[in-house]
Amino acid sequence: MTFSAPPQYSGETQVLADGTLNLPLAGNISVDGMTVDQATAAIAAGYSRFLRRPLITLSLLSRRPLEIGVAGEVSRPGAYSVNVEGGEFPTLNQLLQTAGGTTLSANVRQVEIRRPQRDGTEQVINVDLMQLLQTGDLKYDLALKDGDTIFVPATATPNIAESGLLSDASFAANNSEPINISVAGEVFRPGPYTVTGSARTGEAGVPGSGGGGGLPTVTRAIQVAGGIKPTANIREILIRRPTDRALPKSLRLIFGIC
Repeated sequence: MTFSAPPQYSGETQVLADGTLNLPLAGNISVDGMTVDQATAAIAAGYSRFLRRPLITLSLLSRRPLEIGVAGEVSRPGAYSVNVEGGEFPTLNQLLQTAGGTTLSANVRQVEIRRPQRDGTEQVINVDLMQLLQTGDLKYDLALKDGDTIFVPATATPNIAESGLLSDASFAANNSEPINISVAGEVFRPGPYTVTGSARTGEAGVPGSGGGGGLPTVTRAIQVAGGIKPTANIREILIRRPTDRALPKSLRLIFGIC
């Protein structure tokens, strides 16, 4: 933004991440959450300590991109710069999409927004995104602020009944992306494979088959591994799913002997 005061104090300056302006002579002045008129009044009050009846003119040149961090069970965790379009701040749903969507291990009922405060502390806002999917209530799709960090924790016990709803959510990861799995035990071709929700891949050693989209299933994993042996115990198949971010898309299936 640009402000006009006495010539030696006029110029362009940027609103800092904590919502303050660092101005000549007046020092730090908070304009967080203010309109242009309110910010003008705040700056005039700051300069009134040094100048008699200061005349301040303030105009907004451009909005600084928001810096928002995303961590946890998302496809592409990291820091993102987001432009504010038309005065509308980005929402939690939009940022999760920008980060590639939530993984299969995400606990969307306990998403955290960590928001820094001026006193150096951190406000933690808990969001249940399952409520957004089930009710469509936009109050669960919170608007984000500069400096926010989104943390999506891993779930200890996946809810099978909710998995279909989550896989179709706007903030879910792209189901067409391949995932890495390892199949061991009583199958004809145990080993590592790369699979998608729509077809078997060349690593399976058999021609790919068509099919609908969606997430890869246990049945598809059995197919790419050549099928089960007659001695396989299909009542006690073990799926080991790591949630460590170092292994975000790995799955291991083990078939025991009857």
